[in-house]
Amino acid sequence: MTQAHAKKQPTRTPCRHPLCGDSATYYERVARGAEARPHCRAHHLEWKYLQHVQRLRDRYEPRQRAVMPCGTAAAAARHRRRKEPVCDPCRLADNARTTEWKARNRDA
Repeated sequence: MTQAHAKKQPTRTPCRHPLCGDSATYYERVARGAEARPHCRAHHLEWKYLQHVQRLRDRYEPRQRAVMPCGTAAAAARHRRRKEPVCDPCRLADNARTTEWKARNRDA
C-alpha cells in the first residue's frame, strides 16, 4: 500500500470553543460524553481552585464590627483587652451587667 492510499486515522474533533482549554470546553465535552482533553481539564481544575480560594477569602474576611461607646460592658471588655485602665462609666456598666447576671443565674 502506498502512502497516498493509506487509510487515514480518524482525527479527533477540535474544540469548538475559540479558546481551547477553558471550562466551557471542558463542560461541553463532558456533556457530550466525550473525554475531556488534558489542557481543558487542567484549565478547568485551575479555574475551580481559584473559585474555591475566592470563596474562602470571602468567608474568612474579617468583619468590621461597630465599636461600642464608653459606658457599656462591651467597652469595659475592650479596655481590658487592650490593657488600658477601665474608665468609670465602663466599670459601672460592667458591674451592673455582672450584678444582673448573678441575680438571674443564682438559682440555676
